[in-house]
Amino acid sequence: MSTLLTATDLVVRYNEQVVLDGATLGISEGEKIGLVGRNGCGKSTFLKILAGVQTPDGGAVTRRRDLVVSYLPQDFALEPARSVYENIRGGAQHVLDQIGEFERLPADSKRHAELEERIVALEGWTLDRRIATAMSHLNCPDGERRIESLSGGEKRRVAMCRAIISRPDFLMLDDATNLPDPESSEWIADFL
Repeated sequence: MSTLLTATDLVVRYNEQVVLDGATLGISEGEKIGLVGRNGCGKSTFLKILAGVQTPDGGAVTRRRDLVVSYLPQDFALEPARSVYENIRGGAQHVLDQIGEFERLPADSKRHAELEERIVALEGWTLDRRIATAMSHLNCPDGERRIESLSGGEKRRVAMCRAIISRPDFLMLDDATNLPDPESSEWIADFL
């Protein structure tokens, strides 16, 4: 198994409060990890650092080249002016950006070939089909609906679908309530 990510000696302070003090963790391909601890002990902070959303006061995080990390925080945000489908598709923006660059490059360029290989690995050419499949299995609301019309549970399903559609190497869920039902969890593991 290859290492996806390594966090070494992470330190985070909020004023005088030390939240992380030398936190170290290595994550290899295929591992499933749960962080358990009391409220305020630094679990969310640790995940934010691993996701690249927050910078530690000390220590380092090393990621495998081209690692795709998807992070669903406790307080996730969806774009209210966009439809369900647009929000979900936005989760694969890095894939869409690579497709756009691929289409602009000359076919005989080295970068063109590299991008094609990466897009194939991320299943970018079948993105719309993958979105339809994920929406169906996660019981997402109709793709044309606006976010502001959704219930909290519907928004959570849309956010989960957005998180997994990016074809992440590493998926982080920062709250037990972000976990779907057992059947959907099993399907997500197969989908990824």
